[in-house]
Amino acid sequence: MINFLRNTSLMAALLTCCFSVSAAVTEFPNTRIEEFTSDDFYNKQKPSKETQKLINHFTKFVEDFMKHPYDPSCGMTLNEFGRQKRNELFMSLSGPLAKIRSITNCYVLNEKDGNKIPVRLYKDGKEPSDDLIIFVHGGGWTQGNLETHDYLCRKLAKILKKDVLAIDYRLAPENPYPKPLEDVISVYKKFSNSRYDRLLLCGDSGGAHLCSAACIKIYEENLKRPHVAILFYPAISNDFDSRSYKSFGDCLALTKAATIAFTNNLVGGDCQSHKNRSNKYIYPVLQKDMDAFPREIIVSSGYDLLYDGQLEHVKNMLRSGRKDLTWLVYRGAAHGFMMYGKYYDKLITRVCNKIKKYLDQADE
Repeated sequence: MINFLRNTSLMAALLTCCFSVSAAVTEFPNTRIEEFTSDDFYNKQKPSKETQKLINHFTKFVEDFMKHPYDPSCGMTLNEFGRQKRNELFMSLSGPLAKIRSITNCYVLNEKDGNKIPVRLYKDGKEPSDDLIIFVHGGGWTQGNLETHDYLCRKLAKILKKDVLAIDYRLAPENPYPKPLEDVISVYKKFSNSRYDRLLLCGDSGGAHLCSAACIKIYEENLKRPHVAILFYPAISNDFDSRSYKSFGDCLALTKAATIAFTNNLVGGDCQSHKNRSNKYIYPVLQKDMDAFPREIIVSSGYDLLYDGQLEHVKNMLRSGRKDLTWLVYRGAAHGFMMYGKYYDKLITRVCNKIKKYLDQADE
């Protein structure tokens, strides 16, 4: 067992873990960290009832896709066709939309290349909040948009009591790295000098990856630091043969083949080449100086091939002596669950309430 994991009193101060979709929150030291690194975690974990419903939903989508494959006469490229179909899938899995006081669409100019970045501001209070959450959507850097994540952004604004700014950054493969990251940095710079006292970065999956990479860039450029990074199951590791890949790589919510394809799209080539595998902006788990990251709240899906990358990042943070990390692990939940309100709405609400609790505690 790794030495740093033996100190359960330290773990009690750093980590709070949720074991399942239906279970109450369990805190250290009553629960041992070994449960999240043991063979049993990988070998005996089963999808929750909600996850099984999600898998069935994905199965029907794949069957329908096979019956109606891409036809060039549709007037779209293959990439555009796949993106449209996947976004339709995301929308079919969305949950009930929370009522928000105001939603404003506008754009931010990327001063580096002139790209107009669509953004959407969610405000639920009569006055602007003191803090702004900059939200970066997931979708394998290849799909997803302001509409596919409207449900989650409304939920965050409503429960966290903060304004939320969603970014519609440029997508791969048409716009490979570094363009998506540059769009995120441009929006962050624009609002770092705004009326908001503090900025929080938040994203899911590929969007959480961009948040993590942005934190490294912000640190290196000596910009105003994010107050907190809220990362939902981030894609941050270059190890495509880890235990979690082997255990959960066939789950239709996100398969190994799809992950490699999405990452190839991001880099505009072979994501496993030496050049790309050693790039910390593509794989933020490679970052050596952990001071680059602000206080973090990491939400992990237990039934997810990306789990090990998040675990490795948590280990790196703890080894560096960081004590401002909260890690929530939901056993049985599939990758992407925070945007699938059709099946996970109660869990998503609970997660958002937990995040609000931790943010409020940090501000005391």
